[in-house]
Amino acid sequence: MAVSANESAEWLREERKYAWDYFQLHSSQRIASFNFYITLATAIVAAIGTILQQSTNLLGAAAVLGVVLVLFSFVFWKMDQRNKTLIKNAEAALKYVEEQASADATSPTIPLMSLFRRDEHAVRERKARSSIFFWRNHFSYTDCFNLVFFTFGLLGLLGTVVAIVRLF
Repeated sequence: MAVSANESAEWLREERKYAWDYFQLHSSQRIASFNFYITLATAIVAAIGTILQQSTNLLGAAAVLGVVLVLFSFVFWKMDQRNKTLIKNAEAALKYVEEQASADATSPTIPLMSLFRRDEHAVRERKARSSIFFWRNHFSYTDCFNLVFFTFGLLGLLGTVVAIVRLF
């Protein structure tokens, strides 16, 4: 049974909406959880810093907070990895929809409205042009988020070590 062009276009719109809603949900969730992590981690670092500066009788609490920060950094990093996977699934689906919508799939150029495919191509080109000056290189959300998770985890470890050393 042949499918009409109208039915095919409707199917494509439904598929695009489904993939877009999935993408939007998980990308929003990723940013919201990262924002929550930043707030939580900053509060813990401030608490550790305050304890280490002003009090010798709460050094145990500072050590525990440092361990909690390391644990939270790990947990939020793992959650971010899962969100990234879900987002990549949605991106793959949206790229597929873009390919299906292309008038000429054999064309060497990517159509202007194929935003996900164009971005993938642009990112690949930026990554290929690496520089010894790290700030000129391409950094993905994952790269940046991982740097933040690592930094706060390291601060938690440092706070724990300093508190334990001062405790004894």
